[in-house]
Amino acid sequence: MLALAQDFDLAMKKLVEECPDDLVQLVRWGLPVSSVRREEKEAVFVRRDSDHVFRVIEDGFEYLIPLEVQTEPDRHMPERFLEYTSMQHREFGLPIYPVVLNLTGRQRQDTYVLGCLDQPAAVVFRYRIINLVLTPGGEILEKGPLGLVPLVPLMMHDRPLEAVFDECLRRVREAPEDKLPTLELILAVLASRRLPRETILEKMRGSKMEASPLFDGIREKWIEEGEAKGKTEGKKEMARKLLSRGVAVDVIVEASGLTAAEVEDLKKELEH
Repeated sequence: MLALAQDFDLAMKKLVEECPDDLVQLVRWGLPVSSVRREEKEAVFVRRDSDHVFRVIEDGFEYLIPLEVQTEPDRHMPERFLEYTSMQHREFGLPIYPVVLNLTGRQRQDTYVLGCLDQPAAVVFRYRIINLVLTPGGEILEKGPLGLVPLVPLMMHDRPLEAVFDECLRRVREAPEDKLPTLELILAVLASRRLPRETILEKMRGSKMEASPLFDGIREKWIEEGEAKGKTEGKKEMARKLLSRGVAVDVIVEASGLTAAEVEDLKKELEH
C-alpha cells in the first residue's frame, strides 16, 4: 500500500509542477484568479511531496493557498497541516486559504479543534476539503483545463468509469507535445485507484507516456505487482481444483504454497 501511495504522491507532485494554475482553478472554480505562483517548499520548511504552496492574486487580493494532497488516510494530517500553515503565514505575512485535496475516497472533517480543561476550543483550525469522490466530474471533463483531467476518474460520474477514462484520454491528448507524456502517465497512475491496471495499460497502448521521465520506475512496479498477482491467482485456482476433489487442506498447503488460512477461505467459498 505504501508503494501505491508513493506513486500517487509522485504523480500529484508532478501535476502541481506542470499545471499550478489548473489546480488553483479547481479550488477557486469560476472566480477571477489573475496570478498563480508556486512557492518553493524550502522557504516555508515543507518537506513532504504531498504538501504544496501557491501565492495567488484574485481580483487584486493577494493570499496563499497551502494545498495538502491526501492519497491515503493520515490521522495526524490536521495538526501537521496547522503547523506548516502557521509557518507560511509567519514567513510571508499573507492571508491563508488552506485546502485539503482528498483522493482517498473517504470523507474527512474540515475542522481541527485543540483544547484542554476550561478551554475546550483553545485552537480552532478550519480548512477547506475537496473530496474528489463527491465532486461532479462532468463539467471538468467537458470544458475544464487539461491539467485537471487526470483527476476526473476519481470524481463522481453517472456513466461507466471505463467510458469516462476513454474520454479523459481523448482530452489529455489535446495537450501540447511537451506535456503529453507526463499528463498521460499521471492520468494512468491516478485512474489506477479505481480501474484495474491491466485495463488502463490496454487502453493506453501506443501512448506517449513512455517518454515521461517518471515512467520507468512506475512501469517496473506495475509489472512486478501484476506478476505477483498472477502467481497468487494461479495457486488459488490449483487449490480450488484440489479442494473439489476432496484433497486434505494440509496437503494443498504443501502443494500450493498458500497458507492454511487462505486454503480454508477457499474451502468456505466452495461450500457456499
